[in-house]
Amino acid sequence: MKRSNSTSISKARPRPLSSAASPRKSARISRGFSTRGGYAYHGFADFLRVYEGVTGILTTPRDYARLLEEVLLERAEDGVIYSELFVSPDFCGGGDLSAWRDYLAAMEEVALKLRGQGIDSRAIATVIRHYGAEQSRKAAICAAETSGGWCSGLGMAGDENAGAAKDFAWAFDCAREAGLGLTAHAGEWGGPEGIRDVLALGVTRIGHGVRAVEDPALMRHLEERAITLECCPGSNIALGVYRDWQSHPVARLLDAGIRVTLSTDDPPFFRTTLRQEYERLAETFGWHEEDFRRLNLWAIDAAFCDNDTKTRLQKALMTEHLTVVNHPLVQHKLSIMRDKSTSTAGFRRLLREISLLLAYEVTRDLDVTTTTIETPLGPMEAPTLEGKKLALISILRAGNGLLDGILELIPAARVGFIGLYRDPETLQPVQYYSKVPNLLDERMTIVVDPMLATGNSSVAAIDLLKQAGAKNLCFLCLLAAPEGVKRMREAHPDVRIVTASLDERLDEHGYIVPGLGDAGDRMFGTK
Repeated sequence: MKRSNSTSISKARPRPLSSAASPRKSARISRGFSTRGGYAYHGFADFLRVYEGVTGILTTPRDYARLLEEVLLERAEDGVIYSELFVSPDFCGGGDLSAWRDYLAAMEEVALKLRGQGIDSRAIATVIRHYGAEQSRKAAICAAETSGGWCSGLGMAGDENAGAAKDFAWAFDCAREAGLGLTAHAGEWGGPEGIRDVLALGVTRIGHGVRAVEDPALMRHLEERAITLECCPGSNIALGVYRDWQSHPVARLLDAGIRVTLSTDDPPFFRTTLRQEYERLAETFGWHEEDFRRLNLWAIDAAFCDNDTKTRLQKALMTEHLTVVNHPLVQHKLSIMRDKSTSTAGFRRLLREISLLLAYEVTRDLDVTTTTIETPLGPMEAPTLEGKKLALISILRAGNGLLDGILELIPAARVGFIGLYRDPETLQPVQYYSKVPNLLDERMTIVVDPMLATGNSSVAAIDLLKQAGAKNLCFLCLLAAPEGVKRMREAHPDVRIVTASLDERLDEHGYIVPGLGDAGDRMFGTK
């Protein structure tokens, strides 16, 4: 079993895999460890030898179930919300389908138990490339016959220079027909051409893939096709692919627009954790929290799990930096607005009332100064707002419903309007009007629109405002969908989002579910 992480952070301490095996089994592999207690290997070929020797102590379904529980609990301690782990049918039953079912059942029992505790995971059945094409067919059959549950993908690991990628086409075709996600190691020890070869297998993810940096045309291809790279910088450096963190190309790949994610490969071997990978990348390249959030959102997109799980993961990740106002009055009024029997007049009144309550939250961090005033009982230094008047920007037409209420609270605010409508076919925004206040670079700018659905119109509006000089921006909405929040985070990670509810998802027409329908139509009585 290899430990490969798709989202969040991991704390897989570098202790021997023998912790999941009996003392008698552990004694058989003492030569695999250095005097300091770490794994002893010299270069990639020796790493594969030691890895397979150490893994050989795990010989029963119970061994793998114990190991899985240990790994997932470790990750839970460090805040991981989802993990994907490489599990080889060759190690779990020698490629025999019946034996593989036994191993998988033992692991899946643990996975389901921990999922109930909020620790989610999936398995990627793994072909060992240097075991050959014939053996890969057995692994692929095992994966295909057990797809649809915890086993959700097929991957290829091992010596990427062993055989030709096309030799494994049968295995990947088999897995694809079974509905499994596809990934393969390439571009670590082999050059860019190895990446091109595995792309022909139909993979959507590449394990490592860092050597793509040597081929600008390949980088453009990866960016255009939205291929995700499972980068493991600590592993690459430990094995000598790159000299140090400064020379690792992960930042150059990211700057080229390639979807980069972070994994740990085999953390006990390389004495690393995902938290340590994050820390070193932050130190080396100056990456910040929003940079890592973008990588995690890409990881969720690329994860081999169902859409409901992806939506849940997105919401879990988003809510860390999304303010959902759960005040009882807000939620009560929102419930009435959701009710399809609520009248146009009632809907409009409730929207104005909720906007007042949301405005308290969105303005809580305004800068204040003090000024001397006289109360009936004497002088005092009283807090007052500091700086230029706020700017309120309504995205027409529905944004006006929120705008009216906020202006009751902040009547001196400067007001602007951006006219956008959503093309019903492409769901992309089309601008028809823009008039905004001056000196936006000196003002806090609050953009208002009842719905953050696809996020396309919101992103377009904020693009225009930044072009006009706005720097301190906040987006205020009544309802948000995970897809819209994700789109905003990718395009404008510096913009705070405040909403009354983060709903479940978008439907096929781009409407928020459960939502409240078209806010503009319900507010103005149109259809």
